[in-house]
Amino acid sequence: MIELPPINIHSEAEFLAHVIALKHESEERLQNMADCLSEHHNPEAAEVFASLAQLVGQTVQQLEARASGLQLPEIPPWEFQWHCSNDPESLFMDHAHYMMSARESLQLALFNEQRSVEFLDRVVNEVDHAGVVQLAQQQAQIERQFAEMIQQRLDDMAEDVERIEDLDPPNIPE
Repeated sequence: MIELPPINIHSEAEFLAHVIALKHESEERLQNMADCLSEHHNPEAAEVFASLAQLVGQTVQQLEARASGLQLPEIPPWEFQWHCSNDPESLFMDHAHYMMSARESLQLALFNEQRSVEFLDRVVNEVDHAGVVQLAQQQAQIERQFAEMIQQRLDDMAEDVERIEDLDPPNIPE
């Protein structure tokens, strides 16, 4: 197992800057996936991503309201503390495709939420600032509830039937 460098977040403002950036990026990626899938005539999967983007947007508004009055630091992307190639909620693109089902879309979203919770749990366990730990615990609880909502939608959804063959696949030069 790869040992990750410790998380160094030293203030509530710095933590909120991280989380707001994370959620903004998540909202944008979810909406981009919704738009892309809509363009590819996949309304079921597009609706999944659009509805999740809307929920994340509400979270962004709540976080920004909480941060009002604070001077949030501007953190360059290479200095974010999540220690993975992209933010924890970046879509796991190896599994995304234009013919994905609504169920596959939810599974992808659930994977991303679980990564977000892992990041927040690391903040709780590694940061010594009591205010940051409290905020991270609260945000982790919100993320867990969001993941549970996604899991419930998955549980309520029928299993996928076999995917129909794409009779006009994209032309990808080799």
